[in-house]
Amino acid sequence: MKQQLLYQAVSRHNILPLVSSCRVGCVFCSNRYNPPGTRAFSFGPLSGDQVALLLDMLDGSRPIVIGESASLLCEGEPLLHPGLTEILHTIRNRFPSTLVKLTTSGIGLTDKHLDAFSRLAPLEVMVSLNSATSAGRQKLMADHDIPATLAQIGQLAQRGIPWQASAVLMPHLTGWHDVERTISFVQANGAFAMRLLLPGFSRLAPQRLLPPGDLPAQARQRLASWRRQFALPLTLEPSLCRDLTAEVAGVLRNSPAQGLLMPGDILQDIQGQASWSRVAAFDRLKKLASPRIRLLRAQEEMELVLPKQAGTAPGVVMDYDLAPADYRRALAMAKGVENVLMLTSLWAAPLWRLVAPAGWQVEEVPSHYFGGTIAAAGLLTVADYRRVLESCRARPEKVLLPPLSFDHQGLDLAGQHPGQLSETMNAEIVWE
Repeated sequence: MKQQLLYQAVSRHNILPLVSSCRVGCVFCSNRYNPPGTRAFSFGPLSGDQVALLLDMLDGSRPIVIGESASLLCEGEPLLHPGLTEILHTIRNRFPSTLVKLTTSGIGLTDKHLDAFSRLAPLEVMVSLNSATSAGRQKLMADHDIPATLAQIGQLAQRGIPWQASAVLMPHLTGWHDVERTISFVQANGAFAMRLLLPGFSRLAPQRLLPPGDLPAQARQRLASWRRQFALPLTLEPSLCRDLTAEVAGVLRNSPAQGLLMPGDILQDIQGQASWSRVAAFDRLKKLASPRIRLLRAQEEMELVLPKQAGTAPGVVMDYDLAPADYRRALAMAKGVENVLMLTSLWAAPLWRLVAPAGWQVEEVPSHYFGGTIAAAGLLTVADYRRVLESCRARPEKVLLPPLSFDHQGLDLAGQHPGQLSETMNAEIVWE
């Protein structure tokens, strides 16, 4: 099973898994509080032969990702793999111009790593920072080598290594001042962007760790203030968007957009085509060469040309809302019928209701299997969908489920297949 998951991570997501072990004990780590029976698999450092086999499966036309999880595998700290630098050199020799994205806590980052990273461009580092203060890191991560860790992270930009940071928001433990000090650290040390993550705890997590119910609203309010306070582009995940307005969240330094676009700009149309969503606007900006943009800035309409080559990053940061590809896939899943019931996550439901065709009903699905503050579609299970269907009065011809809830075998995180739901509702159940 683990071997299949390794192949899946590489072939489907271009992720190269290396090791599950980790140096820290983050209080928000989801692996601690999984309900019994949840399918999650750990693995030791992969051998040279295993890595060589996976390298043959990588797609050099897409970024190669190390240290991020998109499957049932529990990804750990890539710095703990004894052959990391040699693996990175092999990747670079095989794929000279492919971007490598490596996620690390930064704990254990050495001069040897920094030397290797600086010679292996294009390579970006995502630092799971969470806090840049001693008190915050001890509370959140049990980091006992804080000065050394922060000093090494501070070397990234100085060595010419592009990096960004992420922080799980736990202000009920650290205070909002700790989050602000962390953003300040990230900006002062040359990161190009920062992701702020809402924590997800299952029903089995200790009560003291659970955030207040209004944390999402507080985070959105403070995000608006921080975007005015800091030049560093900041995003919140999930974005909690309630509309599809193509608003610029931030602008990257030394990018085509710097000096032309500003946070808060509304991209009304790009090369004469109206912006369908934030994701659609970003993708179109990236695709086109020197696109002409009509935008709204502080109630004033403007037009400009963004000088860039086709297929290159435009330099803007946008919140994630709905991707046109997901919309097209939903239409394909519903092909042939008009009476459709779409089940989706709490976060995504408001956006899907904005674009759902006439005759569709969109229902949000709470997480009961994990419970707690879990709300992502990728963590919903067949049991969660069944509860909604049992109480639903709709009589659709098709029921659409988020593909993110199921693996390549069509199984959820509890090992259940959505085909079982046809017993609950006399309709075609579609998830792929």
